[in-house]
Amino acid sequence: MTLVRWNPAREIELIRHELDRAFGLTSDSTYQTQDSSSALQVWETADAYLARLVIPDAEADSFNIEAFPYGLAISGKVNYKAPEGAKLVYGNSSEGEFSRKFRVATQIETDNVVADYDSGILSVTLPKLKTSRVVKVAVNGAKDSIEN
Repeated sequence: MTLVRWNPAREIELIRHELDRAFGLTSDSTYQTQDSSSALQVWETADAYLARLVIPDAEADSFNIEAFPYGLAISGKVNYKAPEGAKLVYGNSSEGEFSRKFRVATQIETDNVVADYDSGILSVTLPKLKTSRVVKVAVNGAKDSIEN
């Protein structure tokens, strides 16, 4: 008999993925997170999501960024430039093609996504869709009284 370790987090992720697919919220290829040696961080503010990806030695035009209503896909190619006369003896990131994808909880304005690449950091701002934000709603009451 073979013992298999049960991972409840994996089971929940599979259920979430199947529900998203059943309701047409994602496609199988769009929102899968792919492991990569590049560090990705995503922050949320009241108005937007801010993503930063550490990709040294890349060219700004080598990135392919696709914004989806509930996520972002970033891919590209990195070729590290060794100093002249030097040989690599240790490295913890790989060169070549990379791909990172992630989901966000609130729908974004895909037409207003902005990306900037500076000093080896790709910064992407994903503004939240205004209709997806929490808005306080005033309740109007009836002012007419009922006469007997």
